[in-house]
Amino acid sequence: MAAYRSSTTTKNGASGTVTLNRPAGVADGDDLRVCMQIAGSTTVSVVPAGWTLDFSQGFGGGSRTFLVYKKIASGEPASWAWTLSGATSYVAHCGAFQDIDPTGIAGSGQLNGSSTSITAPSQNPAVGGGIMCGFFGVFSTTTISPAGGMTEVQDDVQSTFTLELAWEAIAASGATGTRVATAGSAGQNIGYLVVILPSTVATNASMLYQFASMG
Repeated sequence: MAAYRSSTTTKNGASGTVTLNRPAGVADGDDLRVCMQIAGSTTVSVVPAGWTLDFSQGFGGGSRTFLVYKKIASGEPASWAWTLSGATSYVAHCGAFQDIDPTGIAGSGQLNGSSTSITAPSQNPAVGGGIMCGFFGVFSTTTISPAGGMTEVQDDVQSTFTLELAWEAIAASGATGTRVATAGSAGQNIGYLVVILPSTVATNASMLYQFASMG
């Protein structure tokens, strides 16, 4: 089965670079997911090599942006740096997941109105044994409690927004249903989910075992 490995976080009140340290124990082939919330009309002007934008959404009346990047680890440096178009406040989390399908599965997110409920859309994995990564952000200086069944590993606030990283093991294929994290105070918010599939080797071995058991 795929599994959570480790995570890191960073924040700054006024910087033109988002620098994230590599999570502990990252190995080639791990799935890496980074979510950042940046303030104002600031954009990302330079993305570190190998990273791909998976989701982008403005919120807070256009005064904040929620971005998710993905990468399959390969010879990773001690840290990565995203260059911004100007100095601004931000918070960012990176999650690393192991024993995964190295195709870099895409996730999805949704913008929600002002509420303490942060809803992320249902996912539909083709096989079981995956790991679901969730990022939940709110335009409010508060804390976030994880959705039912999810384990929180990062929760941090910067300026006027808060960001959480949580994960959950997904045993079965098919629709997962939505996940709803809870903010301590209301604000316009965004929820993102992705089910990172297990490695093909591990999945095939499990299927062979089940087939042999039937015989």
